Amino acid sequence: MADYADEPKLLGVDMADCLTEASRDLGALYWAPPDPVEHYGRFLGWVKQALAASRSRNPGHFPWY
Repeated sequence: MADYADEPKLLGVDMADCLTEASRDLGALYWAPPDPVEHYGRFLGWVKQALAASRSRNPGHFPWY
């Protein structure tokens, strides 16, 4: 999270890239595709809450988000 303190929306973008890559890799390894709901929760479901928690600890740091 510290790497994204100045650009918190990039965390979501990077995690979405990781989600795409993991889904592609798991699809190639297994017959059944990965569960999309589980993958969303693992890669992106926590990002909004983490950014909100960071914003509450640092009021005024993310005035545009």
